[in-house]
Amino acid sequence: MDGLISWGHLTDYLTDWAVLVAAYLIVLAPRLRRHGRRLRLLHLLTALYVGFVIMLTLMPFSLPFIRPLVSPWASFNLDPFVDLRLARPAALWEIAMNILVMVPFGLLWGLTHRHPLLAALCATFILSLVIETGQLLQVWWGAGHRVFDVTDIITNTFGGLLGAAALMAVRHLAGGEKKRN
Repeated sequence: MDGLISWGHLTDYLTDWAVLVAAYLIVLAPRLRRHGRRLRLLHLLTALYVGFVIMLTLMPFSLPFIRPLVSPWASFNLDPFVDLRLARPAALWEIAMNILVMVPFGLLWGLTHRHPLLAALCATFILSLVIETGQLLQVWWGAGHRVFDVTDIITNTFGGLLGAAALMAVRHLAGGEKKRN
């Protein structure tokens, strides 16, 4: 297959998606049976979006210990916004993308919880930490090229909060409209 993805990469992605779908069906779907159709649909949409984010950030998954990295500590960035302070060309773009990619997650997560801001804060932070840790492990296993970056965790979490805040603003405006009519 000519183009952006080779046949080998396509099968890797399909295998990874099969693992994610199996995990959803085994772990989450049975727990949602007692909930209504709307909540099950929202959880499914959230799970699909998380799968999309995982596809962008971690896929294809790799087997551990293919070739260990010589200096695993070089794959950390614990200095927040260092790229921005050093005026690196892609810094603003990366910050904006990290925020934007988590806005839908914060909105979807907020739709399924009583306290959207707190729920989005916790869930987005945990999801971002899992993604960054997964990227770090891939580098340590010699199969990745990304860096554990604290800026990503901060900006992703902010994006999730923005999504939940947008949800709350829409709910407030919709509630205000109902009261006026």
